[in-house]
Parts: sequence; C-alpha cells; structure tokens
Amino acid sequence: MSFFQRLFGQRKPQAPPAVTESTPPKPEPKQAPPAPAPVQPDPDTEPMPRQPAVTEPLSLGQTRPLNIVDDATSYSTLVFGQGSHKGRLREGNEDTFLTLVGMVESSELRLPFGIFVVADGMGGHEHGERASILAAKTITWNVMDRIFMPVFADQEPDEAIQSALEEAMHEANLVVKRDVPDGGTTSTVAVIRGNSIHIAHVGDSRAYLYHDKMLERLTRDHSLVGRLVEIGQMTEEEAKHRSDRNKLYQGIGLNDALDVHQVTRIIPPGSQLLLCSDGLWDVVEEDQMVSIITATPDANEACNKLIDMANENGGPDNITVLLIRFPL
Repeated sequence: MSFFQRLFGQRKPQAPPAVTESTPPKPEPKQAPPAPAPVQPDPDTEPMPRQPAVTEPLSLGQTRPLNIVDDATSYSTLVFGQGSHKGRLREGNEDTFLTLVGMVESSELRLPFGIFVVADGMGGHEHGERASILAAKTITWNVMDRIFMPVFADQEPDEAIQSALEEAMHEANLVVKRDVPDGGTTSTVAVIRGNSIHIAHVGDSRAYLYHDKMLERLTRDHSLVGRLVEIGQMTEEEAKHRSDRNKLYQGIGLNDALDVHQVTRIIPPGSQLLLCSDGLWDVVEEDQMVSIITATPDANEACNKLIDMANENGGPDNITVLLIRFPL
C-alpha cells in the first residue's frame, strides 16, 4: 500500500447515478477518500527560490509570459504558518485547510513542492464540514496523482499543472455533489513547484501575494456582490455593507458546471502568499493584514495574530489562514 493510499484512504467512490440519454455522462471520480478529522495548525519549515520580482500588479484575469523552471537550487523546503478558529459567533468550524510540503532532491534535481488548500464549507455545520474536508482531500489526492507522483517515478506529468488543477477541482465537485448533496464549499488551492505558484479557485476564499510593499489579490470572489463590483455596478465600500455579500454563484458541490479561476506566477523574492477564508478578509482590512505579516517574524504567529484581529473585530464567521514565505 503506498504512502498516499495510507494517508488519504483506499475506498473507491461508487459510480455516480445513471444519466439519461439527453444528459452527457460525467466523468467518474478516481478517488473519494473518507472524511478525516479536521486538520489542526502547527508545522513550520524553510525557504524558496530567487527569481525576478513582479514589479507591477496585474488586473484580475491578466497574464504575462512566465519563465517556469523545476530546478530551484537556492533553497531547501517551504516556510509556512497556518491556523483556523471557529470565530466568536459560530458553534462549530466548517472550514478545512490542508498543507502538504516536500522536496525531491538528487544530484540532478532539487525540487521543493507544496500543496495548500483552504475550503470554507456551506450547508450547516454537519454538511459544510463534510463538504470542505472531502473537497480538500479529493483535490490534494488528484494533484499528487497528476502532478507530483510522476516526478517520484522519474516521469514527466501527463498534463500541464493548470489542466491537472482544473480536473482536480471538477473531481471534487462531482464527489461533493454525490456524497454531500446538502453541502458545498469554496476552494482556494495553491500548488508550488520550482519557482512558480499555481492558483486554482472557486468561491470567495482568497489568495493574496505580498510583494514589492503591496498586497495583491490574486483571486476573484465568485459572489453576486463581487460580480457587481467587477462590472462597476457597485463600489468595494458599498459591497462591505450588503447583507447578501457572501451569496455565491460558484462553489464546489453547488452546480453541475464549474468555472475554475486560475492564476500562475513566478515567485517574487521576499514575497509572501496568503490564503484565507472570508472570516478573515471580511472583517480585517488589507492594510491591517500587511502590518501583521510584515512585522511578525514567525509565520505561525502571524497567522494567529490575523485570527486574533478577526475575532477582535467581531469574529462573525470561521477564520482560516495559511501564510507561505519565500526568501530574498
């Protein structure tokens, strides 16, 4: 039995319900690992590569040519912090986070890698928690199988990282819809390989990249209010005061169709990658986030301080934070 089978379980998913001739068949998920106990905070590790910094922010959806390489000889493993809290008003925590880091090293290759997932469950405590855990594990299993296991076998991956992430998110959508029909979840995933960050995202959890003394939001909110802001029908300030600001039109397990938002970046030297649920960004201003992550040397402590600030500002929702740091 492989390490990843022991880690995620061996149970194979049952086939989805039969479809009628008028409905195109949907792909059957490869694996639907059993739901684990909620993940709890605490690892700490080490740095990453030196590459040219991104000097100007990009608008959402804008791209630039990338020089992605696997060999990263200037660092060993990844330094990161993590934390989650139910907040002050919720009885339970429907958020899940999953972190998995490692290193492939030989005389010819030194490849640090990491998978980071934040999922914010919906559908009440029981359904939301199950949906977020199942999505996080299914996505991680698929990313390992499609992107990293071929590296361990001295093979090239059969597909690009972007395609593999897209398939992993769709797989999670199928599994959650089948196994937790009354639940759903956001999912923000960061895959780090060599000198690059690959983000896949649905929902209103967020990924930020702090670089060149600014905090850049990499993801877009798949909420009705967020869409109105994007098309200029509402300001960010107006959106903060809308009672329906967290109503989503995209999420894992919510619809048959899934439009996965993806971003790929070269890692700027000295940058920090922040993933969080809306329990943080909805009540903590971005300048407050920057003050904490730039003034706190320890990544875990920075996550705890961000969570504390969210609770000081009311803590109306579950709060989850992952912070990954890259060296100068």
